Amino acid sequence: MKITEENVVQQIKNRNEKAIAFIIQTYGGLAKYRAIDHPWVFDVKISTSQLAKETTTFNVDKTVTPISTLVYYDLTKTSEATYFKIVSASGKEWSFKAAFNSNTAGDQSYSRYAPIDMKNETYLLIPYNEHNEKIGPSIPIK
Repeated sequence: MKITEENVVQQIKNRNEKAIAFIIQTYGGLAKYRAIDHPWVFDVKISTSQLAKETTTFNVDKTVTPISTLVYYDLTKTSEATYFKIVSASGKEWSFKAAFNSNTAGDQSYSRYAPIDMKNETYLLIPYNEHNEKIGPSIPIK
């Protein structure tokens, strides 16, 4: 019997040694770990009264420095590879450190950058393509 992805589980249960060989050859071993390259999305239903009841608020009398800047955007109306960089008024540029781009309906694209200081400087979000060519107007970050 030919082992396939559709029948491999049943063949392992039947103690077919060829099934284990199939797993090792196809997946590189019996256990394979894969990094998740996009944020997980959960649809959690909870009442606002229950949420308020279980929420505790703490006052922090310190300035909190962000550890990153995250920009979400919708690419469902484009087929072109689209990326963004942040440019400060002084000319400093931030390229994304991680990103997820999708033009599939329902997907939310994002880019993660090093932190920016909104109190002391102004910034623009600049769209560009895979050839590093600007492809749209600069967007002020407010």
